Amino acid sequence: MLQHSRLRLAGVLAVSLGAGVLAAQTSPEDALTKKARAIHERVLTLDTHNDISPANFTSVCNYTMDLPTQVNLPTMISGGRYLSLAHNGHSQLSDSNTTFTPPVRATVKDFVDHIDYAVKKIGIDHVGISSDFDGGGGVDGWNGADEAFNVTLELVRRGYTEEQIAKIWSGNLLRVMDEVQAIAKKGQRAGG
Repeated sequence: MLQHSRLRLAGVLAVSLGAGVLAAQTSPEDALTKKARAIHERVLTLDTHNDISPANFTSVCNYTMDLPTQVNLPTMISGGRYLSLAHNGHSQLSDSNTTFTPPVRATVKDFVDHIDYAVKKIGIDHVGISSDFDGGGGVDGWNGADEAFNVTLELVRRGYTEEQIAKIWSGNLLRVMDEVQAIAKKGQRAGG
């Protein structure tokens, strides 16, 4: 009986030590990446500026294919939950004092520095990000929808919560769009 208990205890210790070795093999960076990946897959990344070229819509070539262009459906799908508000032309609703155009050779870390600055300056409820993938965007590590995760990873690395990341990626813009639509409908009812 004593021999059996010792063997069972040795087996429990071996399993415990084995689990400890596996846990030790997972680095803090791996854990951070796993956490960021889970967040990125739950939030909606919103791209408000894609110049879609009609020349890429032919009988043999279209955006459902993995094209060498920076914007196509397979690239968007590999980037996570992704919504693009595509347009032709270059009109945009922005204030040049609040938009960030990355300098040449900017990195994802440089980009997130600007997010940090804006959040500190005007608050999390007033910050949103987007991209310009038809032209490369100018950010090393975020040259296509498939690299949008790198931004989420850097936000997680800096301590942003899932709720904050969701606001930055799409929540704030969608909230403001809903508010504008509600005001417009109210104005239409009052005027007509």
